[in-house]
Amino acid sequence: MVFVSVIMPSYNHEKYVSEAINSVLNQSAKDFELIIIDDCSSDSSPKIISNYESKDARIRVFIHNKNMGIAKTLNEGIDKANGKFIAFIGSDDIWVNSKLEKQLAILENNEDLVVWSDGQIIDGNGFDTGEIAVVDFLHGRDFHVLV
Repeated sequence: MVFVSVIMPSYNHEKYVSEAINSVLNQSAKDFELIIIDDCSSDSSPKIISNYESKDARIRVFIHNKNMGIAKTLNEGIDKANGKFIAFIGSDDIWVNSKLEKQLAILENNEDLVVWSDGQIIDGNGFDTGEIAVVDFLHGRDFHVLV
């Protein structure tokens, strides 16, 4: 069993998805699987994602033939997860290299927590907008997404 299942829903983010995937693969914590579910993108995202699957055994890719929406896509990822903990990343998000390591350190003392991190919002050109948002979290497996 892997320690963390990272779930990445993807939809039409060909411009950003490589950087998002690389930010997961470059984590200082290495015991994870990356589950990428493309929700019937009409751009080249599925091809980009599939190329990563052949390069790293930690990546599992699922491509929808029909758009299912974010809730069903996230729940599918949860159902396919093998990890003790689950983390989410959007296909247009970027993690700092120590994100998982720092969050797992908090969970060492109490596994019944939800650990999140704030993120800087950047625009399509990579410029900081000055906005901050809760962008990702790490938690145990006993839940489903409702929308």
